Amino acid sequence: MNTLDINIKKQLGDNSFNYKVKIDNFNILGVFGDSGVGKSTFINMIAGIIKPDAGYIKISDTVLFNSENNINQPIHQRNVGVIFQDTKLFPHLSVKSNLLYGCKREAGCRSSSGSKNDINFDNIISILGIEALLDRKPNKLSGGEKSRVAIGRAILSRPKLLLMDEPNASLDSKKKEQLLDLYKLMATEFHIPTIFVTHSKEELKQISKQTIIIEDYSIKAVVQSDTL
Repeated sequence: MNTLDINIKKQLGDNSFNYKVKIDNFNILGVFGDSGVGKSTFINMIAGIIKPDAGYIKISDTVLFNSENNINQPIHQRNVGVIFQDTKLFPHLSVKSNLLYGCKREAGCRSSSGSKNDINFDNIISILGIEALLDRKPNKLSGGEKSRVAIGRAILSRPKLLLMDEPNASLDSKKKEQLLDLYKLMATEFHIPTIFVTHSKEELKQISKQTIIIEDYSIKAVVQSDTL
């Protein structure tokens, strides 16, 4: 069972961030709020990019942060995949090299084992439909293609949790629809719990059952996505 259990505080300048939530048994969990209310800060604290001042972060049976017990797992040990709005692909590497960077510590993910839902290089590029892009550099890709490569790189790292911070923000409506279907497929196919951040209610209605509402740097409620 996938569980998100968070109770953290952080002071950044004049802004006091306060996130407290516990959610059991989620597949894709939405995070909704207007620009500047604290959605990215929430994601960055889970990922380890920002250290909370106090509290704890627990994902299923793994403690990522606990101020009382002096636990703060470094980013590279959290096994949390992050997909940002700008994809952050390595510009000097080919698509193939970007993908293999995600699984450099997973020797078995370069070839297929034959299992439909196995996380390996062959299966991922097939599901993403990026076989023809492997030799290209990121500057030769469209926005949608970059997003697919970023997803592949994150999945190939075999994360315990996948964080998606407004990955569709710069895409047109058609590409957004295609990628939403792909996000759902990847989460269900490989059973990776996913937190999906967006300011679009329509996206959340399509992709998640539950949504965290963030306002004024804190979690105000958890609602059923279809009620947004």
